[in-house]
Amino acid sequence: MKNILEPNQTISQEAITIWKRQYIISHISTLLLLCSLLLVAHYFNWYLWSIIALYISIVIMVVKTIYMTTIYPSLLQKSWRYQIDEVFIQEWHGVFHLHHTVIPTDKVQAVHISNYPRLKEFGLANLIIQAKTTTIHIPAIPLSEAERLKNKMETCPRNHTTDGVEQRARTNPTVYYHQSWKNITLLFMTSLYTSLLLILSLLIYIKLNQLFLFETFTTTLFYTMSWSRITIGTITLFFIVCIISALYHYFTFGTYKIAADNTYLYLNKNGMSIPIHKNKIKGILVETPWFKKPFHLARAKFVHKESIERNLSEKIDVLFPFISVQEVYAKIEELLPNQQMVQETSKNTLSNEAYFAEFIQPNYSLVIITFLFMFFWPEYWFVLVVYALYIIIKKILKVRQQQYSLASHSIHVKTGSLSSTTWTFKQDVIDAITFDQTWIQRKLGLVSIIITSKTDPVYTVQLEHVQKDIALDIYDWYTNT
Repeated sequence: MKNILEPNQTISQEAITIWKRQYIISHISTLLLLCSLLLVAHYFNWYLWSIIALYISIVIMVVKTIYMTTIYPSLLQKSWRYQIDEVFIQEWHGVFHLHHTVIPTDKVQAVHISNYPRLKEFGLANLIIQAKTTTIHIPAIPLSEAERLKNKMETCPRNHTTDGVEQRARTNPTVYYHQSWKNITLLFMTSLYTSLLLILSLLIYIKLNQLFLFETFTTTLFYTMSWSRITIGTITLFFIVCIISALYHYFTFGTYKIAADNTYLYLNKNGMSIPIHKNKIKGILVETPWFKKPFHLARAKFVHKESIERNLSEKIDVLFPFISVQEVYAKIEELLPNQQMVQETSKNTLSNEAYFAEFIQPNYSLVIITFLFMFFWPEYWFVLVVYALYIIIKKILKVRQQQYSLASHSIHVKTGSLSSTTWTFKQDVIDAITFDQTWIQRKLGLVSIIITSKTDPVYTVQLEHVQKDIALDIYDWYTNT
C-alpha cells in the first residue's frame, strides 16, 4: 500500500525486549502443557492418531516459539507506525498481514494510558485510543509522549453537530409505501419458489436413496405409494408452505405504512406511528435474499444514528419489508431527497487477481467435512462433490458482485454471493476505515478494506481483494472530503 500515506512516528526499540519476554513465557508454557499431555497419552495408551497429533503440535509449537522469540518482535517493531494530528489518528502495523486503521480525531471517546511493570522498567507506556466501535493501540512509547498525546486529544474540539435536527414547519404527511395484495401475491410466489426447492431436495434424496440404499424404510415407503398420492402430497406441501409464509408476512407487516413530510418519516405498524427525523438517518441497507433474487425483490433497512425502540424487545429499522428492486431506489429518493442515499453509478472491483486470492484462501469447513466423510462415510462421497461445487459457485459470485461508488459525502458498497446487500453510509457515520493486506494480497497488489459504522447496531462492511487504486480512492475520499 505504498500509495497510501504511511504514518511516520515509530515506537520504542525496547518493545522488542518486552515482546520477547512475553512470547517466551506464553510459548514455553504451551510447550510444557503439550509435553505433559503427550506423557499422559503414552501412559494411558491413548489412540495412535491422538499421539501423532500431539507430536505434530509439539513440532509446530517449537518452530513457532523459535520464530516468535527471535525474529518476529524485531520485524513487528520496525513495521509499527502511528500518527496523530488535529484531523486523523492513524495506526499501521503488521509483518505478513498489514493493518492500517484511520479514525477522525473528533470521534475519539476515550484515551487511556497503560503502564504495567514491564513497561515501567523501561519508562514506557501503551496508549489506548477508543472510538465508539474501534480501538487503536499504540504500544511501547515514552511515558511523557503518551501523556502529551493524551492531553492533546482531550483538548481537541469534538464534533457536536446537531445533524440539523432543528424543528421545521411540518407539512401533511404523504403515504409513500404500504403493503398491498400485490405484495402478498408476490410473496406467495417467492414461497412457492422455496417450496419447489424443498420438493427438489426431497426428489434428489429419494433418487440417491434408491442408488445407495442407505434408508430402506424410505425406499419401501415411496415404492408402495402411487404416483397420484405423491402428486397430491406435493401439491398440498406447496400450498401449505406458501400459505403459512404469506399469512405470517401479512400479520407481521400487513398494516405497515410509510408516510413522510418535509422533516420526518412516519413508520406505521399495528396502528402505532413512529416519527423519525430524516437528518438522523445515516445510511440505507438494501438486502436481496437468494430465494427472492429470481423475482427481483428486496428488503430495505435504514441506518439510524442511535437505536430506535418501539418497546423493550423490538428495534425499529425496517424501511421497506418487501419491495421490488426496480422501485426501491426511486422510493428512497422520494423519501430522502438530496441526501445521497441513492446509489451512484457503480464501479466493479472485478480482477483476475481477486479470483486467485479468493480461491487460494483455505476453506476449513470443506477440509473438516472431507475428513469426516472420507474417514467415517466414504460411500457418501457425492456429498463432498456437491458441497465443493457450492463453495466454488459462492466464491465466484462473491467476487463478481462486489461493487462500490463514492459520492461527495457518502459511500455505496455492494457485497454478497448468493444473497447480496447494498450498503450506503454517510461519511460522518463512519467510525473507522481499516486497510488490511495479507502476504498473498501484497504480492498480487490487492487490499481488503473494512468500514465500521458508529451506529446502533454497529455495521461492518468489507471490500475484499480490491486493487490498490480503489483503496487509494477510498482513502483520499475519507481523509480529504
